Amino acid sequence: MKIFSKFQDYYDSAAAYGVDDHIKWVRNVDEHLVTEGTWNGDRILIPGTLVETDLFRSVPKVANYNYQRRDLESNWIHIGFCGKIYSTVRLRWYENGWTNEQVRYCYTADEIYDALSYCDEKVADMFFESKTKEYDWLGKPFTFRSADTWFKQWQGYEGYQDLFFNANVPIFSMDIASRMRSPIVMFTNPELKQYHFAKMVDPFTAYQEIEMFLGGVLGSGNPPMVEIDDKHIAEGKGFDKMSFRKYPTKNKKK
Repeated sequence: MKIFSKFQDYYDSAAAYGVDDHIKWVRNVDEHLVTEGTWNGDRILIPGTLVETDLFRSVPKVANYNYQRRDLESNWIHIGFCGKIYSTVRLRWYENGWTNEQVRYCYTADEIYDALSYCDEKVADMFFESKTKEYDWLGKPFTFRSADTWFKQWQGYEGYQDLFFNANVPIFSMDIASRMRSPIVMFTNPELKQYHFAKMVDPFTAYQEIEMFLGGVLGSGNPPMVEIDDKHIAEGKGFDKMSFRKYPTKNKKK
């Protein structure tokens, strides 16, 4: 697979083990509006997405006032990779008076707990012991139990195949936490390195799966098949119009 791109992703190094010149991928990052308007008045612009389900109301999200850390934010991101859906949460907080930004991408409830322990041990204990309150606009508190349930539901989920086919891409990402504040945006062919996606798929496997998805499932990486007339196929194999026939003789019986 030959990749034409303006950026380097974590799996690009796997090309050193061999490249199939027949499969070419122009890895341009494009932005697509999924919804138009606010969360309670959306108009669906791309059908068949997660927006049309009730899952958005069950997203476990940090309530800053419950954890008493106004600088602590969480964003849930769905990543579509070669026909499967993966979910990660981006935790962000600041240290030393809003000057030192800390960002973690977590794919399990245990990773969230470890990140929160680094942020604030009291916050980590509240998360693990499920001491946060329920609140209406999301319906689910950000706890170890709710996060663990969410991850088990989504990691490697083989759904929403139409998104891959309609966009004709092997990779996309969607920030589902922004639904409460602004229209939802889907990015096609995003840089997976920024999501620390190597935690889920190692570089060599990622390269192979993308190559197979492009060449086999989408078929976009292969050159178009040229239809050849049967007459020319026969000639190419050494046959002509007199094959399997006898040439006429000079002496014909009267």
